[in-house]
Amino acid sequence: MCDNNAQKTYQPRNVINSTDVMATIVLRSEQRSDSEDIRRWLANHFYRWVIGSFPHVNPVRNAIDYATWFGTGTDMPAWLPPKLADGGTFYYLDPQHPDIHATERNVVEFLSRQNDTRLAGKLQRINCFTVLEMREAEHKKMQRRRQQGWCPTTQEVLKKVISVASGTLYEFDATHPALRSEMAYESWHMQHCVGHFQDANALTGGYGDHYASRLEQGAMRLFSLRDDNNIPHVTISLRVTPDGPEIEQIKGKQNRHPVKKYATDVLHLLRHVAPLPVRHADCEGMGIVYEKTAEHQGWKFITDIQDEGFLLSVLHNNFHLLQHFATPPIAFQWLLLHSAPGEMHHLQTIDPTVATAAEMLYPQKKWHPIFAGKNTSSEPFEIEGLTLQTTRYLTADERK
Repeated sequence: MCDNNAQKTYQPRNVINSTDVMATIVLRSEQRSDSEDIRRWLANHFYRWVIGSFPHVNPVRNAIDYATWFGTGTDMPAWLPPKLADGGTFYYLDPQHPDIHATERNVVEFLSRQNDTRLAGKLQRINCFTVLEMREAEHKKMQRRRQQGWCPTTQEVLKKVISVASGTLYEFDATHPALRSEMAYESWHMQHCVGHFQDANALTGGYGDHYASRLEQGAMRLFSLRDDNNIPHVTISLRVTPDGPEIEQIKGKQNRHPVKKYATDVLHLLRHVAPLPVRHADCEGMGIVYEKTAEHQGWKFITDIQDEGFLLSVLHNNFHLLQHFATPPIAFQWLLLHSAPGEMHHLQTIDPTVATAAEMLYPQKKWHPIFAGKNTSSEPFEIEGLTLQTTRYLTADERK
């Protein structure tokens, strides 16, 4: 969260595709059928927060950067090169970035429950920083007030969907009278808010009431991955849309990404239910994606992606997934060195040419031990016709 007043005001930033960002936010709001007040707030405050404060932006410093983010067949607008030559700072911002989706869902969820509170009448005067802080404060209060007891489970609420390696995937029966009690049981074990009710005895109010109402109205579907002892390990919610189910959240304990051991089980559910094939931060955070290429279409784990461009896009937002690659794509290693050199420690191995460039650019860093001692040479070498005199790492062929 923001810690000083300067950070709590909207900051200017030259986002080249700001029009697309606005259009995407408005379109998503329309597709969700948000209230008019929430639509206005998103188009004003949330948009300004994204443009000025969303951290994942990409600098556009030259024609190569522009082609990287806008496509190789897209010409730079005539006004941009002079601005860049004068030292102007410009950015590209992906309006479909999974973290924008996640933050947007969180604030819409929070605001949609404020209709009967003091916040409703003054919503348009409250900026995005304040809303994010209010939501965080509410979660902390919820954790402080969480009861140490538990709600009894009523397995009749659960409809078996499929058996998986870790147990069974169930769907909650929204018509069962014990629905809310089972949701509370889910939340007690998972330590998240889907079944946290403000009145724990009446099972009303709070986040639990919000989710239960949506289930009862047929606007949401809720699934739970449980082991043979009926202990939940993953909670999955899908939003019901005219086009089909859409992933809303996939949470492990304490709202974290589910651990890798449950990824295959979640994949089985997604393939069985067939939600809309959209990118989602919760999915990508646990390494699950939908690849849309004609030859390799479907839900899969990240190591099974065939399209290298798509793979790089997913990895660029989830550096921790590199742990699943014994030999990361060299194109991504160069991108990592260019865009986020501080994250190169996630690499299990580094290509010798990338390691040499890393040593030259950041000599104070320590790189992978596989490229140490006898695997170096001080002989002059060439890169694109330019002779360099520096210590470099040897390739596998040169070490033979």
